[in-house]
Amino acid sequence: MVTRRQFGAALLGAALLPGCARPVAVEPGRKPTPIGEWVPIPDPPLEPRYDAVGGWLAGRFVITGGQSTLPCPPGANCQPPKVPALRDGAAFDPATGRWERLPDAPTPISNPYRTAVVGDRLYVLTLNNGQPDSPDAMLAYDAGPGAWSTLPLPPVTEVGLVGVEPTGLIAIGGSDERGAVADHRFDPEAGRWVRLPDDPLGPSFDRAGVWLGDRLLLTAMDLVDSPGSERPSLVRLATWDPSSDRWALGPDTELIGGGALRVGDRVVWPMTGSADGGKVNNWGRHYPYGGILDPATGGWTALPDPPAGDGLGGALLTVDGLITVGGHLLEPVSRHWTRIPESPMIDRVGATVIGGVGTILAWGGSDHKINFADGRLLRLT
Repeated sequence: MVTRRQFGAALLGAALLPGCARPVAVEPGRKPTPIGEWVPIPDPPLEPRYDAVGGWLAGRFVITGGQSTLPCPPGANCQPPKVPALRDGAAFDPATGRWERLPDAPTPISNPYRTAVVGDRLYVLTLNNGQPDSPDAMLAYDAGPGAWSTLPLPPVTEVGLVGVEPTGLIAIGGSDERGAVADHRFDPEAGRWVRLPDDPLGPSFDRAGVWLGDRLLLTAMDLVDSPGSERPSLVRLATWDPSSDRWALGPDTELIGGGALRVGDRVVWPMTGSADGGKVNNWGRHYPYGGILDPATGGWTALPDPPAGDGLGGALLTVDGLITVGGHLLEPVSRHWTRIPESPMIDRVGATVIGGVGTILAWGGSDHKINFADGRLLRLT
């Protein structure tokens, strides 16, 4: 059942993510001060690779899987690698500077884009795209016992994963372009996926989810012919309440970007810039790609312009209540910036970038000629 009510009231009570370090306060109009420097870390017990999966678990950076072959050159149309992706992994403790090997994953892991971290558990949906000895698999690594487990595949595999505290998981179908897709939640007690009721947004694409502490925020764009040609396809919102198993429609937005993440008590669409549709079908005004939502009130705040410099480039992560926007870290309530010195791995393909507590790790990647296994650590405090 779908209800329409005040969006702020629908989202009141969402639990807040814990915050630790904060950026140095920067008055409006003043340039942020660079913080920290990238420091080399010891070499890991891993061979060079790119597209490894990473996560922050139990106070350590966990890296696993990835590709040992060279990546496809820009503009080329390459066949899948003829060797399986990697299964080994290691964890780096920034407090001690030491690596520890992880047990091998049950199957090769080659897709770093369908992952979720919930507490001390890393979920990975790996779709191996025709590589040998590489079945599609839904995996979970639990840092407590230090062990892998295999879960049933979600009914739809072209999905994004949303972590649900304390150990849950939701799979969001990415697009209705090839037919209607359903969303599912994983029931850990029953060991099976349970279908969510149909959302009220109708046929859509760029579907994604954000867990707000007590409910799911679904973001999507209307699926129409030639989206964006005559009018922009704007982000639409709905929330699913697991206690009632009902959806509530959210307010309209004027955003045209994706990739929303929860940061403290805000939801941030981190893409900068705007678009007006171009010369042929101009929309008559610019629409922003990104913005900041206060779920408790339904109020919106514009993204401020990021500091100069590439920082972390296009890496998207959250750390200590901050989120990367334009390569630098933004605190979404105060809109204060922490300017990140340029990552020494910014030009690498498939480098693994992970946010921890007060730290960011950049590791591995490839320059299309060789793969790397070195890493750098940036301390924010």
